Amino acid sequence: MSTIINARSPYFKKYTNTTQGYNLSSIQAKITVWSGLLSAQPATPTYNITKGNIGSEEFTNLELSVLVRDFLDTEYYSVTQGITGTADDAVWVKVDVDLYDGISNFQSESDTFLAFDGYGYWDEGSNPRTSITSTAVPPTNFTPMVLMDNRIVYFKAGEDIRIPIFSESCANIVTTISSVWNTTDLYWEQSNINWEATSIPQNVVDSNNSLDKIQYVIIDSTSALTGDTITITSTCGLAQTVVITLQEIECGKYDDFRVIFYNMYGALQDFYMSKKSKKTLKVKSDDYNRNIFNRANNNYNIAKHQKYTFNLRANQSITLNSEFLPETFNLLVEQLFLSEQVWISLVNIVQPVVVGSSSLKYKTHINDKLIQYTVDFDFSNSYLNNVI
Repeated sequence: MSTIINARSPYFKKYTNTTQGYNLSSIQAKITVWSGLLSAQPATPTYNITKGNIGSEEFTNLELSVLVRDFLDTEYYSVTQGITGTADDAVWVKVDVDLYDGISNFQSESDTFLAFDGYGYWDEGSNPRTSITSTAVPPTNFTPMVLMDNRIVYFKAGEDIRIPIFSESCANIVTTISSVWNTTDLYWEQSNINWEATSIPQNVVDSNNSLDKIQYVIIDSTSALTGDTITITSTCGLAQTVVITLQEIECGKYDDFRVIFYNMYGALQDFYMSKKSKKTLKVKSDDYNRNIFNRANNNYNIAKHQKYTFNLRANQSITLNSEFLPETFNLLVEQLFLSEQVWISLVNIVQPVVVGSSSLKYKTHINDKLIQYTVDFDFSNSYLNNVI
């Protein structure tokens, strides 16, 4: 079972002198970060760090997240649009540390971690969710088997359903959907007619490949109905059983936008916003008054711009509205607001966006009766092609 680093929150590793007869003066750390097979560790460390202790303290700390996160390639790739690639949504981190008393190396330690682009909340304390097991009752501070918090999944007929799974839970998956489905480490992979049917449970097999640590249950929604379920049971680590219930989006007059974002566990998940949408174009530019007088003709062209516009910038934004949601979706919307990478998809055309809304008012049934969210998104690219 891997020791997990959620790289958007600090991860502190303490190194303590446990050898009698020596006084700690410094540590030398070799930190190696890589993706792929655990056995394929590069020969050359990514970082070499020397750090002293403070005063007479016989320990020192390393903060690893700040060194790791640059190596997490969290991207979205679209088969339909021909944008191929493999996102490094998990990487291995090997830390070899030597403790020194002056010039003498008297103690050595070695640790291996698995890093995700996730984060923890303040009340989870330091180093959140480092394991998939827990000794507390009820269990706390563990990385769950299903890497999302909502247990109702909205879907649109004709678009694949995706559920993120942590492979170290060795999940067993059974569904009532009579449809094509399987698991893959690629979020964007489309369903394949040669995949399994509902009568054959799927088992997520763990491996020593970081690229396989987050698996996605991919289901062709063609035969899915409201009320169908996906039952996921762990066979490794903490005993967990999660039942996902599907809810089909009603056919309406508005476009069904699918919002895709990295959640707190470092996994991609969907959120449909299929009610009223409104797109806006914002334009900014610079200008100056130029001299258009023709000295030779002793006049000027009245059809020529005296006020000349240059450096014109144009950006689009869009306002989306959700379905009427259960109160449990508050956490999903919260994680959308906290995500650093968000996309919206319409008819499988994916575009990168930034959440433009700067505040979230949590809604409850007792206060608001019906829960619906309105979110502003700014397209992250210029409307004019100015890529150089």
